[in-house]
Amino acid sequence: QLSRAEQGDSDVERFLDKSGHGHSLHEGSEGFIEGMDRMERFLSIWEEEGCDMIAMSCKQHDDYAAKSQFITHLMGRILGKQGLEATPIDTKGFQSVLRLIESTTADSFDLFYGLYKYNNNSVDTIVNLKNAMEEVVMKLKELEDEDIAKSPNWRARTTMINYISSLALDNAAQSSNDPCSTAASSEVKIMVNERRVDDNEEGEGRSVLS
Repeated sequence: QLSRAEQGDSDVERFLDKSGHGHSLHEGSEGFIEGMDRMERFLSIWEEEGCDMIAMSCKQHDDYAAKSQFITHLMGRILGKQGLEATPIDTKGFQSVLRLIESTTADSFDLFYGLYKYNNNSVDTIVNLKNAMEEVVMKLKELEDEDIAKSPNWRARTTMINYISSLALDNAAQSSNDPCSTAASSEVKIMVNERRVDDNEEGEGRSVLS
């Protein structure tokens, strides 16, 4: 990590090693020249492949990567566990979902784990996704309760919903200071087995959340 500090009339580059100790790094030094040459040769590999090189801080990169690349692979892996397949009535949106599953699961799980392991923001992405899912499900439940209250013809018959939600996540966070193990040990499981039936339509029903 490079930092610039004003000392008198000259700018001084300082190099921070892994232990956080600062070292002076002058532009004319052999170490500086060698480091710049190595960096330029590494970046040229991507430029030659047609990649656009965008300058940004490491912090900004990790934030962008977690909110774009990691969440894409995360959703692809989650949806891939649903056993989804093409149907005769596929919508364009569902076809996009199948393409997402295909493209993300074609990569190795080691690559996916690397996106998670080497970016601390990936934990926040998992937590935010879990919270968003709970919020959407609760909204569905809220509207369903309103429908049931307004229409006595609808009645709920069987209900089973099991959340391992924010409480489990909080407990895991208290038992470990490692954000990776916190996210890995936290699960969100929703088990739904409910039908509600219109009394006017015998034998017909549809699955709902409760």
